[in-house]
Amino acid sequence: METRAHHVLIGIFTVLIVSAGLLFAVWLARSSAERQFHEFDIIFNEAVTGLGRGGAVEYNGIKVGTIYRIQLDPTDPRRVIARIRVGGDVPVRTNTRAKLALTGITGVAVIQLSGGAPPSQPLETTDGSVPRIIADPSPLAKLLSNGEDLVTNINLAVVRASALLSPENTARIGRTLDHIDKITSTVSDDRADIHAMLSQLALASKQANDTLKATRVLIDNANGLVTGPGVQTLASARETLASLERTSESLDHILVANRDAIDSGAQGLVELGPTIHELHETINSLHKIVRQINDNPTRYILGREQTKEFKP
Repeated sequence: METRAHHVLIGIFTVLIVSAGLLFAVWLARSSAERQFHEFDIIFNEAVTGLGRGGAVEYNGIKVGTIYRIQLDPTDPRRVIARIRVGGDVPVRTNTRAKLALTGITGVAVIQLSGGAPPSQPLETTDGSVPRIIADPSPLAKLLSNGEDLVTNINLAVVRASALLSPENTARIGRTLDHIDKITSTVSDDRADIHAMLSQLALASKQANDTLKATRVLIDNANGLVTGPGVQTLASARETLASLERTSESLDHILVANRDAIDSGAQGLVELGPTIHELHETINSLHKIVRQINDNPTRYILGREQTKEFKP
């Protein structure tokens, strides 16, 4: 009897354990089934290289869901539709943004969500369809789409660099460096001569400056002389010339008025002719003097040529 009683107890305990396990499994399955998810369709207008089913969905770097399905848009094969599932507590709003991104060292492609300011409303539809989010252009997709052009440009740059560093150009660069080294060596050896030449140039420049200063002083003195006593001399010469012109006009009138008497007196004409000739020569000389004073008063008054400008 005792043996049968022990077997009954063991059977009852086993049944209880199995029942408890079944109840826990049912509860766990029900809890998982009752857990709330939100689904969204992410629309990509570009290639989604590296993105696949089961991929992660991140919100500001935190994993909040997975990619449930990914396919081409039946109406436009240029677009890709990725359906994602995120937890019900994830705040996906009308201003939430989505884009393709890389994470980790291996560069796994994920869908990155961002934005969603609190004042905006949750992203929902009125007809019960799955809400859609248009993905922003991704720098990663641009890089992958332009990868071929990038590789081509890199190859072209490498080819040009190889041509630039060809043996012929390398030899030319070497010769140029040798010439530069020779020039620097020559300059270093002739440093004393160069210093002496620079000293001579400095001395010549100083002498030229002194000469220019002396010339400027001479010109100032000449201008002062011309504007002072020279003006008086020129005025006196002009007055003398005017007086002689008046005297000549008076003599001409006298000759005209006494032409008959002069014709009758040959001796008087002979004596008067040389006098008139000398008077005309005097007037011409005065004209020359006045012209010289007007053209170059410094030369006439000082009695020497104009000082020439020194050109170093």
